[in-house]
Amino acid sequence: MAEPLLSMSNVCKHYGPVVALTGIDFDVFPHEVVGLAGDNGAGKSTLMKILAGAVRPSSGTITLHGKPETFNSPAHAIDLGIRMLYQDLAVAGNIDVVGNVFLGRELTRRVFGLFNVIDEKRMEAEAREALSRVKINIGSLRSEVENLSGGQRQAVAIARAIASQASVIIMDEPTAALGVTEGGQVIELIKDLKRQGTAVVFVSHRLDDICEVCDRVVVLKGGRRVATRDIANTSREDLRRLIVEGTL
Repeated sequence: MAEPLLSMSNVCKHYGPVVALTGIDFDVFPHEVVGLAGDNGAGKSTLMKILAGAVRPSSGTITLHGKPETFNSPAHAIDLGIRMLYQDLAVAGNIDVVGNVFLGRELTRRVFGLFNVIDEKRMEAEAREALSRVKINIGSLRSEVENLSGGQRQAVAIARAIASQASVIIMDEPTAALGVTEGGQVIELIKDLKRQGTAVVFVSHRLDDICEVCDRVVVLKGGRRVATRDIANTSREDLRRLIVEGTL
């Protein structure tokens, strides 16, 4: 297997006397969807926030493209190519699709050599290109996001990550609020991202989705990694037992 694109080694996180993570090793490889599973309180959220730059680890090392990195903030992690998609998507309902794809990093052009204005034409072209990769029909790019379905909103959030040149996308329960059809669309979308070379960290309580889309799954319990399994060699019952009991 290739070298990890992203790697955590012996990462710990303490909040005073509370130990959230202990000795976590976690790798993400190119062209891979790696699942992150565990009950509430297992440490999944803390691990995700560390990768997204929202939380600094107490100890341990993180490497990206083989180089040690310290993620100082979410903006810094994004600049390095790591994008976190939270369960609530953080899309702005009263802004159109193009505006959401470029939310917080709008493109500009110089007018008369004096001042910058929003480059709507270029943003629309690049948003269209990003959305073409997710293969979910959005309709008009000038539609307000509040008028889209749940699956379409996921597509917009993922297109935002693609447009920002993310090499690793972390997805927090991306199918949790979706019906069967829309959830299936998002699963296929993630498979397409993998084929296109994007690495995905897939966090979910839905074991069927983990088994459907992931190559490997890492199971946390009590802030520790209790197992790493290849999905091809792991049954749903084995996965359930690891999550609940921490052992087979």
